[in-house]
Amino acid sequence: MCCKVFPHPEFKIPQSPNQKEMTLNGTLVKETKIKSDGDAFLELFCYKPYEISYMCRPSIQSCDILDGKWGSLGSVIIWKYSHDGSDCTAKEVIEENDTEKKLVCFKVVDGTLMDYYKSFFLTIHVDTKGEKHSVTWKLDYEKLNENIEDPKTLMDFCLNVTKDIDNHQHKHFNESEMNLSGNLVKEIVIKSDGDAFLELFCYKPYDISNMCRNRIQGCDILDGEWGSVGSVIIWKYHHDGRDCTAKEAIEVNDREKKLVCFKVVDGTLMDYYKNFLLTIHVDTKGSKHLVTWTLAYEKLNENVEDPKSLMEFCLNVTKDIDNSQHKHCNEREMDLSGNLVKETTIESDGDAFLELFCYKPYDISDMCPNNIQGCDILDGEWGSVGSVIIWKYHHDGRDCTAKEVIEANDKEEKLVCFKVVDGTLMDYYKNFLLTIHVDTKGSKHLVTWTLAYEKLNENIEDPKTLMEFCLNVTKDIDTHQHKHNN
Repeated sequence: MCCKVFPHPEFKIPQSPNQKEMTLNGTLVKETKIKSDGDAFLELFCYKPYEISYMCRPSIQSCDILDGKWGSLGSVIIWKYSHDGSDCTAKEVIEENDTEKKLVCFKVVDGTLMDYYKSFFLTIHVDTKGEKHSVTWKLDYEKLNENIEDPKTLMDFCLNVTKDIDNHQHKHFNESEMNLSGNLVKEIVIKSDGDAFLELFCYKPYDISNMCRNRIQGCDILDGEWGSVGSVIIWKYHHDGRDCTAKEAIEVNDREKKLVCFKVVDGTLMDYYKNFLLTIHVDTKGSKHLVTWTLAYEKLNENVEDPKSLMEFCLNVTKDIDNSQHKHCNEREMDLSGNLVKETTIESDGDAFLELFCYKPYDISDMCPNNIQGCDILDGEWGSVGSVIIWKYHHDGRDCTAKEVIEANDKEEKLVCFKVVDGTLMDYYKNFLLTIHVDTKGSKHLVTWTLAYEKLNENIEDPKTLMEFCLNVTKDIDTHQHKHNN
């Protein structure tokens, strides 16, 4: 006798984990053409998503940063938007930002979507080849259960946002940019050193108020480090009869091209201009040095004047700085500045000696334990120009430190140069550079130490004991390397 057993109507045959996962995971991909520039579209999502709400009202209300920096991997941002008739939020981590591949990827970690999806990724890719540019949206997701629908309406939302941005950017560039945007460029010859002038704006803008008291009251750093691209500083200045402020991000700091560029992100100028960039370039060729100011701007409306009076302000600041530096160099530099140079012969290999200071200074404490306690890197990479290291050493009966920037590392010239930017020596010297040069010709190798310095005042002694310290360190290293090689 045979009978068939039928399952209860509410009974469901269980799926295997792999089968279930396949039904819960999904990807939606949509491509759309845009009339505006694809690179500008991508840059908006990478670095300026806070501007999108102005272009997509009422779909997107805002975008704020919660942790990190705009465009940096791992940074966290939060969107407020309206979708399917509800106010929504999306807390996202920047997973990828690839300028070569022209894409940015966000991982949703909290917010409305997390009520329906276990994981959710949004990737935006632009294709700028050809006459018209395209934007591709890719939504990767895993649903919490099989009752959740695929995010088709969210894809439509993304495509509508793309259209809003495209219309805004296309209209902006075609109708208003030529009328509201402009550039002012002025050159001025200075008597003082152009490199010193540029370094002041790059790394020591806080000193400028001492030279231009009637015009500039102060400059402080709000985020980052002096001279680092992306850092934010704020100026307090007096212009057109009133006290003003300018919050600026460092856009470019190029030593080779000898220019620095600041982007104004907040302050008095933002009452009149949508965008404002100040670029300072110096030309140090010839006997006289040239400073060029470029003001690139976009006015809020046609009633706003070009910033001619601000250009005059910049030229007057240049004159004030030039007079101060020229006077300082002529009257005090000869008295307060100096050079100490000492040569010593070593028995070990000169190239190995130099490589130690260039790439492995952390090994020196093992060879000179009585003089040097350690060397650590604070920023950058060992041996890279611009990297920052810190020494701990014992000199003149006390424990000392020296925070140094690698100024030069020249294999052909066989030298390395360190600029002291903080530490014990800065209690006595305004500027201090240590240069180590090796001469490897002949059977015995030669090490030359050069200490170039500017004392804070005439009561400071020349660093003769520090030179003796350097020569003793050289002897310790030479003895250790010679013994090791033999």
